[in-house]
Formats: sequence, C-alpha cells, structure tokens
Amino acid sequence: VACVIAVLPAPLALTVANLVAWHLKSTNPDGVDVTQGLAYLRPILLTGFGVLAALTAVAAVVAWRRARIGDRLPALLLAVHLAASALWIVTNAMAERAATS
Repeated sequence: VACVIAVLPAPLALTVANLVAWHLKSTNPDGVDVTQGLAYLRPILLTGFGVLAALTAVAAVVAWRRARIGDRLPALLLAVHLAASALWIVTNAMAERAATS
C-alpha cells in the first residue's frame, strides 16, 4: 500500500486537473471562449497543484513512517517518481515551446 501511495501523486493530480478542465469547458459557467487554450487555466492549475501537494504530503508521511521501521522502498519510489514527473513536465514544456515557435 505504501508503494502504491508513493507513485500516485502526479498521475492522480493530472487526472483530477483534466477532469476539472473537462467539466469547466463543457459547462462553461463563466461564458468564456473555450476554444482558447488557456481558458479556465487558473482553476485547472490550482486544482492540479493542490491535489499534487496534498497527495505528495500524504505519500511523504507514509514513506517517512515506513522508513522508520526500516522499509525505504516507498521513500525511494516517491523520490524517483517525483524526479521523473518533474523531468517529464519540463521536457513536455520545452517540446511544446519548440512546436509553437
């Protein structure tokens, strides 16, 4: 369970952010032009990063408690997964910038 919790923050945060984007763009409560790529960017980012922060905190606490009893695998998985996620986000942003310029 601790290992599963260690790898959940980034994928679950992206999933929640995409669900929020889908809901806001399909209902369009503020009447904005949803054909623009940045429509509803603030609520999408706030939700995604909020979920990421909360799940990372939970995963860090679980990994820390497991490390206290000698099981370092969840902490290692959390560190590797967060590093890979950060690398993926940076690489994706650089590719997007190169594609649009």
